[in-house]
This record gives sequence, C-alpha cells and structure tokens, in this order.
Amino acid sequence: MQNLEDLWDILSGLDGQSYGAYKSIRGDYQAESWTLYIDKVQGDPFAAPSLCRVLVEADYAQLPGELSASESRILGLTDFLTRQFGQVARQLGQSRGSGGSGRIEMARPSQAVLVRTSVIWHGGLKAGGPLEARFTVGLPAQGRRILGRQAAAMFCEDLPEIVARSLCYPALDGNQLLAHVKTVEDSRWLRGELKSRGLVAFVPDGAVLARRSGVDERPLEDAIAFNPQSPCG
Repeated sequence: MQNLEDLWDILSGLDGQSYGAYKSIRGDYQAESWTLYIDKVQGDPFAAPSLCRVLVEADYAQLPGELSASESRILGLTDFLTRQFGQVARQLGQSRGSGGSGRIEMARPSQAVLVRTSVIWHGGLKAGGPLEARFTVGLPAQGRRILGRQAAAMFCEDLPEIVARSLCYPALDGNQLLAHVKTVEDSRWLRGELKSRGLVAFVPDGAVLARRSGVDERPLEDAIAFNPQSPCG
C-alpha cells in the first residue's frame, strides 16, 4: 500500500496536466494511524466532488468505552463527530482554483440527530474498533488543468489536521462530547416511553419551540420559552 508521501509525489507530478489525469490517484494511502481511501474521482472540476473516506485505528481515536456503551450513545457519538469534522473542515477550507475546487466537506446535518453514514463506528458496544469518516473532496484545478501541489496540500496537510482535530478524542472537548451523547440517550429513552404512557410527544420545560423561519432551524430571537404553568404555555 502506498502512503501519503507517495500521494504527495503523485499529485505534484500531475500539476498542470489535464483534469482527467486525476483518475490515477484512486486507491488507498496509509498514514501513521489511519488510512485514506479515494473511492471515486470526479471527471471535471464542475462535476460532483470526489468521494473519499478515512479509517482511523482505535488506538489513535482513543474513544472511551462509555461513549459506545449503547446504540443510543453510538448514535450520539457519530453525530457529534460528524458535526466536528465538518466544522474543522470549514475552518481550514480555502479557495483553490475554479468551480468546486479546494473543498473538503462532509454532509452538514440538521438539528435532528439521525442515523447517518457520514461517520461510522465499527467497534460495536464498548469494544475498540476503527472509526470511519466519509467525505467529499473538490480536487483543485484552474480551468481544466490540475493544481497538483494544491491538491497535495489538501490531502497531506489539511486532511491530517482535520482527522487529528475531529476524530481523535484528546483533541475534543470531552465534557461537551459526553453531554451530547447523554442527551441523545435520554431523548431516545423518553421517546420509547411515550406509547406505554398513552402520549404522542413531550416538550421539556424551558424549550424554545419557535424557529426563525421555515428554512432556518435556529431558535427565534427573543422567543418566549415554553412554560406549562403560564396562561399561554
């Protein structure tokens, strides 16, 4: 298997060639504690971006067992890591070439916590195992000429930093992550109790239900928090 240094050399050698030459980078590349898979390479800078993923070894991710102690906790964990990966990628993102060039992106989730395939925990309940993150890369070009050195910087400099800051537990806010996981666990338990209690929904005290608009999920500014004791609660 080739490594990231090999990928750097390959991409640097492609600099200035026609965009179709990017097809040659499809394959697997080993980093120190994770593996990059370039599964599908786009044929044009204006086409849908290339499909990539990383498989991170458990010893590198260092995720505590309590975060994967139940299916609900695994859901919360992968949701948190999806949001973290996307946030770090946006922070490091920069304009590189034309079209959709120069972007490393992961599907941005809504406020809802759902089962997704953006981040997958392969460890099972409480067991150590690899962590998989799936994302897209807009391979950089100027017109239809490859910007190979900029692509090399994306894969060999930006991506390792994204992995280190979003998929490695020591770099995360452990308290925030655990709180997120426990909140998801609690909400799923509460939903599971509704039917047996003859209920259809629950609203916690103090919830801000109003949203800014039909396409903006953020809470409405200056909205009145839900209070079941108030006359209009």
